[in-house]
Amino acid sequence: MKGLTKALICILLVCCMATFFVGCAPEEFSSEYGEELVVNGSFENGLDGWEIVGADDVNTVVETLSHSSGTVAEENFGSKHLSINNKVRSATYVKQTIRLEKGEVYRLESNIFVYNAMSGDSSKGYQGAYVGFEENQKFVPINSKKSKSTGWLNDTDYSYYFMSEFDTVTLTLRVGADDGNAKGVAFFDGISITKVDASTLEGKNIFSLEAYIPDNGGVPGILFLVIGCVLVLALSYGVWVALRRKGYENREVKSSGFVGFIKKYYPLAIILLIGLVVRIVLAVNYAGNSADVETFAGGALSLTSNGLDKYYPTSTNKILPLQLYIMWACGGLINLFSAKGAALYLIVKLPAIICDLVATVFIYKLGKKFIGEKGGLMVSVLYSLMPTLLTATAVWGEIDSIVAMIAIIMLYIILNPNDIKDSARYIGIFVCLLLGSMLKIEFMWLVPVVLAFVVYTFIKKKETRLVIGVSAGVGLVLFYLLSIPFCTHYMSLGRPFYIFERYFDMMFGGTHYYSQDAFNLYALVGLNWRSVSRISVIMNVVFAVILFAFIIFVYMKNRSRVELLLISAFTMIGAYTFAIDMSPTVLVVALALMLTYAIVANEKRIYLLFVVYALIGFLNSAILLNNGGALSSFVLSTAKYSSRDAFFIIMSVVNTLSLFAFIYLIYDICINDKIKQIVFIEGDDVATIWGRITYKFKRK
Repeated sequence: MKGLTKALICILLVCCMATFFVGCAPEEFSSEYGEELVVNGSFENGLDGWEIVGADDVNTVVETLSHSSGTVAEENFGSKHLSINNKVRSATYVKQTIRLEKGEVYRLESNIFVYNAMSGDSSKGYQGAYVGFEENQKFVPINSKKSKSTGWLNDTDYSYYFMSEFDTVTLTLRVGADDGNAKGVAFFDGISITKVDASTLEGKNIFSLEAYIPDNGGVPGILFLVIGCVLVLALSYGVWVALRRKGYENREVKSSGFVGFIKKYYPLAIILLIGLVVRIVLAVNYAGNSADVETFAGGALSLTSNGLDKYYPTSTNKILPLQLYIMWACGGLINLFSAKGAALYLIVKLPAIICDLVATVFIYKLGKKFIGEKGGLMVSVLYSLMPTLLTATAVWGEIDSIVAMIAIIMLYIILNPNDIKDSARYIGIFVCLLLGSMLKIEFMWLVPVVLAFVVYTFIKKKETRLVIGVSAGVGLVLFYLLSIPFCTHYMSLGRPFYIFERYFDMMFGGTHYYSQDAFNLYALVGLNWRSVSRISVIMNVVFAVILFAFIIFVYMKNRSRVELLLISAFTMIGAYTFAIDMSPTVLVVALALMLTYAIVANEKRIYLLFVVYALIGFLNSAILLNNGGALSSFVLSTAKYSSRDAFFIIMSVVNTLSLFAFIYLIYDICINDKIKQIVFIEGDDVATIWGRITYKFKRK
């Protein structure tokens, strides 16, 4: 058995290395000189190929209009052009992903007509209409246009040559910017990017398009980072010490009824209240990450204004139906309260904040069940106030905390066979599988782990087969029915199963990246934000199959429900390190599962590994936000790690080595059945710790 396990581990590592080396191969994309790389840059096909961000069709309208017949504009550009009409001060744009070749020179051509003069904050340089790149919004060699135009600004006024350090860039046609909103109307047309021969550009300025690293806040940003790192270590150590001395104890509650209920749960209520207040304060003081917050807010307003069925036809974002429902609800709140600025960002972050607190409750319940009531409270404090989670949820604005909550609830149901009836348990498991699968594509990494438990139970326990079969069938039907509101456009075109096409395209089609600023193996050798070749997508699937085979094999060794927590955490860490398309906040799900296992199994090595990954996760997210200026002022961060960033590479090494430590622990715990438990110690906390310190000094 152990020999087979070692063989599987070796195969897994070989597959990971194969995926890695394939990724290092030269990129397949190339283009000819003069070949047009922008899709539908003349807008003759409406907005095909473009994605709208920030429009709600009420306060901001993005549409294609027709040129007046017989005009010079119609002769030069065609019959249509893009119109962005900001009726209130906002940042609105359309974007398109363009593939390039590193080291080559390109010409960007564009034509702008400012129909109504732009009004905005005069202290900001980009509140007008301009063409730029999402990778670096400040990279605008030509000043943004604010005054009313007498005609179209032609190529000589608004075109330039550039060389990019990215092989994929996101072209944006904007009115306003994240730190300088604008009100007014601007037209765009004749958008073009073509490769040119650098030898023919003598005397021309060639701009370098690189990752934008602004003034990252100085003291405020550095202070946030230092306090966050100190809190990760101090909070983890404090909870560790408290667990060893008081974690196994239960409080006595003599009162009954409502008074008894209050006395029993008021400590947890205080923890939740503190966690809520801290998250709200952070959410209204830090705008977050542009790619997530702006997409969420723009999509929320679009869903409420245009209807659910209009989102998929006009967006290439990898957003699943349940997140769209959440965005739709948030859009209703934004419109109800006419929310802007800090209030808008709070509404966008509110679902993840609430789910953070719900997950805290379930972690408390598991800690109370497997250690003791005080142990449950201590762990809930750690989860509620861990800077890694606070940064991802309340500062960054990601929804991975919702995925973490669903995963914790699902495994809580599995771990309580005596407290929950079989019928309710399996219904609950499939409800969680349904919600997670419709929320975020990263949840799919957990599905095989849970299905291993469900399938084994289905085979071994005949009495469960009916409820499992019915639950699975109803889950599939509900999955399809709940997706219909977003797919009616495609259904009318004879594509009734478009939602499955969408999922397939998200996982295997479209544009993928080796790393999206995650500290992982690909970032280690400069593949951050490098687009993935088709063969690498296939190798990623092979890696996933081998990983799933390994974790299923490990589960079947002991068939332990508790080990499902550890295996699930390992799956997410493995995906974060070796899979493509990983972002920093994916670690939130792994941290929730890892902490829960450390407490349920009373395993101190996993607790230590949790602290390591909590620190890695905090630095991964917080430094990126700081590089974008989002920790020093109320702006959305658009920063990306440079592939040559020394700290980025070092932390990628640390994370990769940490995964190998995790593999060893999986083998030692699940195969060798060796658990190194947290040893509880009786005695007064402060007196004992102070005694140890003074003893060491006296001895010296």
